[in-house]
Amino acid sequence: KNKATVTAEIGREIPYEVKTQLPKNAKYKTLRWSDRMTPGLTFKKDSLTITLKRGTTELKFDVNDYKVSSNDRGFDLEFTETGLEKLQKELETDSIEITLEYKATVNKDALIDVPEKNDIKLFYGNNKSFENEPTEVKPKDKKIEVKKSWDVTGDDTVTDADKTAVVTYILQKRDENTNDWTEVEKVTKKYDETNPQTSFNHTFENLDDKLTYRVI
Repeated sequence: KNKATVTAEIGREIPYEVKTQLPKNAKYKTLRWSDRMTPGLTFKKDSLTITLKRGTTELKFDVNDYKVSSNDRGFDLEFTETGLEKLQKELETDSIEITLEYKATVNKDALIDVPEKNDIKLFYGNNKSFENEPTEVKPKDKKIEVKKSWDVTGDDTVTDADKTAVVTYILQKRDENTNDWTEVEKVTKKYDETNPQTSFNHTFENLDDKLTYRVI
């Protein structure tokens, strides 16, 4: 659900609550929440709590079942393999609601009459290698490499049916002040019989290693 934007005086504490409903018998290999705040908000690192309930019954999960990384701008909370196994077992009985609660404070970088916001996303999937949202990354040596394989065995074989495929990669960068994404470059790739196994791969170059990008 969309979270309310906030305009407030410096030092004001803003509470957030995020609920996620996991359906019965769901199986996850990836389950991660990622929150990024605008510069006018400072994440309170000790405020994050996670609660798991099946109906009114609170389930027992501990710190080994998930890992958290955070800084002043936000956090990432991801279930470990141990936690995912426990979660799958619990989901065999019924659906589960996960609640994240945390706080942020308005800091001196807040702008008058400009609503501050933070952006939280849920990444999930039943295959560890794939997520339902593009991953946010910083370039390495000013480059980001993307690969597309059609073959489930992982050896990059391109079948006759796949030779007609067309892949378009859209590179976007994030504005650190607004959290908005803008398009940087768009590239279309087709089958290349002279280089079949890497036909659909591409490397974006001449990027800023300090900025955050994503490829769609």
